[in-house]
Amino acid sequence: MTGTDIYNTAMDLCALRNKSGAIPSDCSDLTQRATALINILIAENAYLDSLIKKQALTINPITELSKTVELSELICAAVLPYGLACLLIQNEDTGEAMFFKSRYEFEKAKI
Repeated sequence: MTGTDIYNTAMDLCALRNKSGAIPSDCSDLTQRATALINILIAENAYLDSLIKKQALTINPITELSKTVELSELICAAVLPYGLACLLIQNEDTGEAMFFKSRYEFEKAKI
């Protein structure tokens, strides 16, 4: 999955994409922050990824949203969107952010 895929899923979780799937222009600050926030999540989940892949621990940050996140597909699809949703809206809606944080931790624990 790419950073864009994870970001779009997180924005869907936050109900911030419009019907066409586009990101509204008033969310440009979220888009600008997304790469750095995904890199935080990559670092947080690198150990879990190394256990899944049975490989040495590596952290491979992305330089832009279009780049592929080199974590297992399971982590990218089931864990990272919740973590990113939490980080994106934590200043806007703390209740929703806490829900996403809880779900993020739950999905990590399931793996």
